[in-house]
Amino acid sequence: MTDKNTWIKGARFLISIFIFYEMFIKEAFGNYPLILYGTVVMATTFIAVDIFSNNGKLPILGFPFVLLFYGVYSFLSGSAVSRDMPWFYSIMVTFFAFSIVCFDCCYIIKRNGSSEWLLNVFLITAFVCSIKTIFFGADYRTEVIVRTMSVNNNPNFLGLTMIIGIFSLISRKKYVVKRFWLSMAIVVMFLYVILLTASRKCLFSALAMTFIWMFSVLKTDRRLNFKKISMIFAIIIAIGGGIFYYVTRYATTSSYARMLLLSGGASTRTTLYRDAIEYWKTSPIIGIGFCQYQIWSPFKAYSHSSYAEILCCTGIIGTLLFFVPLFYYFSKIAKATIRKDTENRYDYVMCLTMAMIELFLGIGQIFLYDVAHLLILSYLSIAVEYIAIENNRDQQLIEKYGESIVQRRFFKAKTLKLQRNTER
Repeated sequence: MTDKNTWIKGARFLISIFIFYEMFIKEAFGNYPLILYGTVVMATTFIAVDIFSNNGKLPILGFPFVLLFYGVYSFLSGSAVSRDMPWFYSIMVTFFAFSIVCFDCCYIIKRNGSSEWLLNVFLITAFVCSIKTIFFGADYRTEVIVRTMSVNNNPNFLGLTMIIGIFSLISRKKYVVKRFWLSMAIVVMFLYVILLTASRKCLFSALAMTFIWMFSVLKTDRRLNFKKISMIFAIIIAIGGGIFYYVTRYATTSSYARMLLLSGGASTRTTLYRDAIEYWKTSPIIGIGFCQYQIWSPFKAYSHSSYAEILCCTGIIGTLLFFVPLFYYFSKIAKATIRKDTENRYDYVMCLTMAMIELFLGIGQIFLYDVAHLLILSYLSIAVEYIAIENNRDQQLIEKYGESIVQRRFFKAKTLKLQRNTER
């Protein structure tokens, strides 16, 4: 007889492969549709079996249901107004595949009672991407020559991968505090990759996240003990190294060259946003059709903004369907952050920081066509619930079995076994 958890383990493995493929393999080595759709179909099949084996109860899981509902609306409205129907159908299939992946991830998190596996996949993927870029990368032409994983790897996407990697690393206090020097070294490496990509928005976002993290981690323990002194020393070294790099090397980098072009880029983006408003005016209620901006645009490009793209392509209705629930989930994170819950506040602050960065990145990147954005938005929509669950469970295990069993990686399997026994 098959263990019911086998289906979830299989789905988790397949979704992990999908994420690694989307964020690394496809960007570094090219597109393999069999991996893209095969992993999604198999993982979703396993989850469907698991759902039916649990009396067929389909849980409502945060933002993924918003995406599916938004997708149905976009398909119905776009079918009536889209100019390029083959392109419309193709991109809708991809969007639904991404939405299903987001649902699968949240369902696995719910069944496991833990989101750490997803953060670990993000972190491992970002680490592999950074190694590929630093040691085996390729030149990529934008306004200047920058460094990415391959000639097909968009620097903004690689920058986003590094931001997600930083978030996945620093969002868990229990690991960061224990391994602060290692965490700092990895964060610095990810920041260096963002400098190589010369992605301006990602650099601003990553620096803001890093400074908020350093301030927050120092507040986790107000006592001036050896551990805190070590943290302060690591931060001083990192900041000192950053200042030295800025003074001696930054002016010769592609990132600096792109910074000098910031005003010209802003002018181009303004034109794209203005066009989006003009196209939206032709059909303000339902828009011009999902992903049809580039069909209308003389530049044959996206609008380079989630806000402009969603308003233009799916109208007022689509904008409300997408952003009202999103702001609701983000408001839950904000409320959890300001509550007097000192035990979980660090984790909430990191999630709120990531939420604010996503809203900022949305000015220049499009959520809808990028699975990395959709996955992190989906994770944030349920993060508040599972942060509290995981931290409380860890504390119970520490109190019952000792700190070493929970925090040493060597005892991971034993911890999971004790966890299941505790839940029973």
